[in-house]
Amino acid sequence: MTETVFNAHEMPPVGYLFQPAEKQTDHSLKQYYYALLDNETNRYVTEPYISLASGHLCRTLSATFRDRSNERLYILCIDVKAT
Repeated sequence: MTETVFNAHEMPPVGYLFQPAEKQTDHSLKQYYYALLDNETNRYVTEPYISLASGHLCRTLSATFRDRSNERLYILCIDVKAT
C-alpha cells in the first residue's frame, strides 16, 4: 500500500543487493505474511534475518487489522533492527 519507510536518521541503501521493495510488491510468500493467515493469529514475529531492504539484521513484526467497516483485512509489517 505504501513505499518503504526508513528511520529518519538512517539513509536507505543504494545498490543492487539491498533495496526496499517497491510499492505494491507481493509479499504473500513471506513467512511474516502467510503465517498470519495459515495460523489464524493476528500477530507474528520472525526469527532474525538479513533485511533485503536495509542489509541490517532485523526481525519483522506483522499484525492483521480491518478497516472501519470490518470488510477488508490488512497486514501491517514492521522491520525492527535486531540487537
